[in-house]
Amino acid sequence: MKKDLWVILFTFAMIAVILFCIYSHTDYSMQTDSSIRFAVNGTDIIRLWSDEESGAAYVFLPSYTVLEDTTILIGDGMNVSINGKPVTSGMDCSAFEPGKEYRLDIDGNTSKPLRFLLSANTATMYVDTVTGRMDMVNRDKSHKENARIRLYTPDGKPDYLGEFTDKDKIRGHGNISTWELDKKSYNLYLHKAESLLSMGKGNKYVLLANRTDKTNLRNKIILDFARKTGSYDSFSSDCEFVELYLNKEYYGLYLLCRSPKSSIEKGENNDIQYFWETELTKRAERSINSFEINTGISAEVIYPGKINKNERNYLISLFADMQTAMMNPDGINTATGKYWYDYIDMDSWARKYLIEEVFMNYDAVTLSQFYYLNSHDGKIYTRYCWDYDNTLGIDIQNNVNCFLAQRLWKDQETYTPWYHFLWKQNEFREYVISLYNREFLPELQKLSETGISDELEYIKSALINNSLRWNIENTDRAVEQMRSFLNSRIEFLNSAWVDRVEYKTITLIGAGEYRYFCTPAGTVCSNLPSPEDLGITDADAWTDMETGEIFDENTVITEDITLYAGDMESEPEEVLTSYRITILSLFLFMGMFAFALACELRNRRGRKYEPVST
Repeated sequence: MKKDLWVILFTFAMIAVILFCIYSHTDYSMQTDSSIRFAVNGTDIIRLWSDEESGAAYVFLPSYTVLEDTTILIGDGMNVSINGKPVTSGMDCSAFEPGKEYRLDIDGNTSKPLRFLLSANTATMYVDTVTGRMDMVNRDKSHKENARIRLYTPDGKPDYLGEFTDKDKIRGHGNISTWELDKKSYNLYLHKAESLLSMGKGNKYVLLANRTDKTNLRNKIILDFARKTGSYDSFSSDCEFVELYLNKEYYGLYLLCRSPKSSIEKGENNDIQYFWETELTKRAERSINSFEINTGISAEVIYPGKINKNERNYLISLFADMQTAMMNPDGINTATGKYWYDYIDMDSWARKYLIEEVFMNYDAVTLSQFYYLNSHDGKIYTRYCWDYDNTLGIDIQNNVNCFLAQRLWKDQETYTPWYHFLWKQNEFREYVISLYNREFLPELQKLSETGISDELEYIKSALINNSLRWNIENTDRAVEQMRSFLNSRIEFLNSAWVDRVEYKTITLIGAGEYRYFCTPAGTVCSNLPSPEDLGITDADAWTDMETGEIFDENTVITEDITLYAGDMESEPEEVLTSYRITILSLFLFMGMFAFALACELRNRRGRKYEPVST
């Protein structure tokens, strides 16, 4: 019995050790040296940061820093020297030149290169959690933590000075793919509505990390562009760059945005009856406020809060009626007698389509799409533009010669028919082309010629600091690639919508993904990749979906066609079979474990009551 007890105690001890290791996971702040800090202009404290890979140390200073007024703070009992000269606590930084390399020695046995890096033009935000750590926030996206938030303009003027007593909070932000990255995005919840950096009042803001975008520019330039070409103020969220310090550690360059949901959740728009956001069904919450509107895509009603069953059914019916009218070549829902333009506001939908199409948003019509039902005219409007990190070539669809937002399917599980069928409605198509020529093209030319360069110059020093902080290479090349992609995109769209060249679409399906390529009607698609080029190993050629025959790459394209590689039927079944085997194996294992445990307990009961022989 004692032996069994020790086994049980040892097992629990091992579990406790594992849980301790998980929950005491060192967050990114451990790369800072908390014993060497700097009081910027005698007020906010920042820490020395060390790069584990290179061994170099950095002092990332806000743009408003005055070195003469910035002092070094050193822990008790430490011996610190820079370039062989002893450093004492309270000493100012006037002797140090930004960008120059120094030699830092700590207690005579830790020597590393040191650089002071001064930013420029960028606002500065400090967020200090009540615990002084980010472990729980970075581990659990749903975890909110009280925090003190301060925000300064680029020249150091206070824009927002919160206190711990204000009960401001910070929480994680982002979908599954972005949340798993090392540099994370965050939501900020202010205790009352404030206009940060003159963005307009709101009590919820988002700090976008832009981790997948080496340029850090995509979200900013597209959201700014959307505001310039939108028909109303709330067509796009306001946003400004900030450099973020979390618990005194430099976290890099972020884009601070007023949340699209901030004003809506408070019911500040009198013309909104219902407001909702789209999400992939597999990620959507299971509630009465969430329901599937197309295969793989669900809507989540945000305003007016919790809806009842009748309201839910009304919205589901409304979407179905709207889509029926869109899909009819005559544009009418014969059951209701309404045309597609009776259901939607054409201007807002046309402008939103152009934003998604021009910048090639891979998540068009699927993720982070906002709509509302107008209480006055009963029409559905598109609302905020949001989430543009997967644009301008950062996704699997990096071919500029295509109409991405017009696709019928994003992948084999996600059906996106709205713009596909709207484009077939002559009135919508001509309105879009007119908008492009009249309003969008002049702004696109400005963006291409000077806009990207101006924005890049504005954040240049902050971008360099961010690249050092997160070990990002080739940012200059990434900017040029993005600029080149945009120019090629404009050239293609001008061909279609200015010169009126008729294009035909070739849809490629393979490995569960859809790719799109366009070629002028009556020509051969010269840039069509092979299945091998797309990483498809189980097929040597493309097969025509309609005829079932191998596609000849010299075929003259006169109509839209769909090609696939591999066996269209076997792939989903293989995935399903693998899933079934995994689940079955898990149940078998659990069953065997339960059976073994039951046998052991029965044996122990038998031993306990076994008569003692004499």
